[in-house]
Amino acid sequence: CGTVRSYEEQHAAIAPYLELANVAEHLKRNFRDALDASRLAKMAGLSLRQFGRKFRSTFQSTPRDYLTVSYTHLT
Repeated sequence: CGTVRSYEEQHAAIAPYLELANVAEHLKRNFRDALDASRLAKMAGLSLRQFGRKFRSTFQSTPRDYLTVSYTHLT
């Protein structure tokens, strides 16, 4: 039972990242393009407001700040 609990705890911990993985990858691939929060929200299947809250709680930054940090690491 300990193994199952450990798996469930780990899955719960990474679930928010997995839900926004396609958005994060899109930002990394297209970091030179203009930021379109509405498009990112649509990619995540969320309203703009829900997306903003979820992104901030998951990555502890706004999409723009995440992009800025990613850009400095990619260059």
